[in-house]
Amino acid sequence: MKKITLFFSLIALAFTLTNCESTDNPLDVSNLDTLATQDVLTAFQIYSDLYNYADKIAKYQKDSVVYDFTLEGIHVTVTPADTVTYPKTYTMDFTGVANHSGSINGIMTGKYSATNSVFTLNFVNYHALGNAVAGNYAITNTGNNTMNVTLQNGQITKSNSGIILYATSMNVGVTTDGYSFELPGSYTSPQTYGTTSNSKTFKLYTETNLEKPSDCDYVKTGIMNMKIDWTDENNLAQSVSAKVNFGCDANGTVSNQCDDWIGAQIPPLTTYLPLHLH
Repeated sequence: MKKITLFFSLIALAFTLTNCESTDNPLDVSNLDTLATQDVLTAFQIYSDLYNYADKIAKYQKDSVVYDFTLEGIHVTVTPADTVTYPKTYTMDFTGVANHSGSINGIMTGKYSATNSVFTLNFVNYHALGNAVAGNYAITNTGNNTMNVTLQNGQITKSNSGIILYATSMNVGVTTDGYSFELPGSYTSPQTYGTTSNSKTFKLYTETNLEKPSDCDYVKTGIMNMKIDWTDENNLAQSVSAKVNFGCDANGTVSNQCDDWIGAQIPPLTTYLPLHLH
């Protein structure tokens, strides 16, 4: 498998296509913007990954009935240290996690498995992949093995001081086999949207849910639609849309296997990109 750094060096080619083998090329390749595309998928990755961390911590604490523990390098303390008192405070220290630093304070209003329980995350000098992360993040148990993740005022400050703004209302289906990420909405009524560090607006929604098995660090299958809008130097509105297809292997086959590649093809170029969700 290629290293995660390829995600940033190749991501500009992630435009086109309902599947890896598509030969349709409706886009003007000259309109592709490496920086904007990096920003969009970096924000999606960081804020989606936060759900995975929080979910694993909450479930481990509930099942193990422990109040001071380390999970995947994250040192967690939970107070009050009993099974009945709520709300509870979760202090999550990411010092021991690669490419992360700082901490997150979580407040849980009721048992994590209970419908309408809310787990809010407050960032304390939290950094992921070299970026400072902020925002009002909440996970709500909506019943039927489904969680709703809302983010308001999401802001990622990059190492060069560039700022990405991000907001979402995302549904996560939870099964014994893993997670299913759904970004509801459409380009005309998006629920996941933001602004890149070079002032381009973007919208995201899933055409098919992104399926991530519990035994895999990567999304196995799914299609996410992405649209980026901006005004050019002649004050003319510009727009580019894309389908980012997950489930391609390193040879470009839509194999729906546990692999670290998402596929994109702009003939005659084809590239495959890793997107790591813990």
